[in-house]
Amino acid sequence: TDPVGDLESWQLKAAEELKASEELQKQIQKEKSPSADEDIEASQENVEKEIEDKKLIKMGMQTALAIALHNFPEGLATYVAVLDDPKVGAVLAIAIAIHNIPEGFC
Repeated sequence: TDPVGDLESWQLKAAEELKASEELQKQIQKEKSPSADEDIEASQENVEKEIEDKKLIKMGMQTALAIALHNFPEGLATYVAVLDDPKVGAVLAIAIAIHNIPEGFC
């Protein structure tokens, strides 16, 4: 027997087994973790959701401000009317309440 040939044969066999083991580990790792495309897709969905949430918050704040600006003069008018004559103030409050009913549908 040739000891050098046996050593070379053993080294080649060990290198092949090492390579096969590394490929198997890569395949297992790939199966465990999501692919890069899935990570990018999930990240993009999160960014889109954050943008949509910020738009909704901005719209809600603008709507709240618009309602407050719209209702302030009505409340002020009712207050001044009650100070002058409580009967007129009550009638005005009822009229404003009736006026606000169709606004609630919009």
